[in-house]
Amino acid sequence: MSCIKFGKYEPQREIVISDTINGNSMQHFYWFSNGYGASVCQNRNSKGQEDGLYELAVVRDVKLGYSTIIGYLTADEVADHLSRIEKLPGLVGKRREHIMQHTKTVYKMTKYSAYEFSHDYTSITDVLDRLNARPEYDDGRYEYLYHENTNPPYFELFDGYEGDDLTLLQGEFLLIDPEGRLSKLSRDEATQAILKGVGLDEKVCV
Repeated sequence: MSCIKFGKYEPQREIVISDTINGNSMQHFYWFSNGYGASVCQNRNSKGQEDGLYELAVVRDVKLGYSTIIGYLTADEVADHLSRIEKLPGLVGKRREHIMQHTKTVYKMTKYSAYEFSHDYTSITDVLDRLNARPEYDDGRYEYLYHENTNPPYFELFDGYEGDDLTLLQGEFLLIDPEGRLSKLSRDEATQAILKGVGLDEKVCV
């Protein structure tokens, strides 16, 4: 899934999951100087996903969650709603101060790809082989060893650039961040991550 931009707006945080089993997912987070924000998503549970449309939620307080949810939006309509949110009268007092502080410390740009280790082990090996073929990785970056005759089957993965190793069990998701670093999530964690966009910075970093 390629990076998506709605009009002039750059997200403070972007979550992209490439999932050949359950379908691709994306979620953008925006925060404005008036203290309001928005979440824009497209996943298997969002309104309009089956038609390639987006769902937008207006955020007024990061602790209280979403106050208004609008589905079935085109990309142009999303940009129009973001413009309207940006122009809302500003929140005041401690509430606005809390939101802007949260924006600076938590909602950082995060883009990564996630691949489920399903019953077909090539869902992982094909990804790593494609990455190893990149020109910037002259001699390949990743090594892997597949253990098929265990319960559950698992991969031993090694990142030669970072010196990190990772054990990936069948049913887990392999995550790859923009620098090529590897980490993993369970299926439940991956589902919650794309639906709620919570705690991903901590989960993704190796």
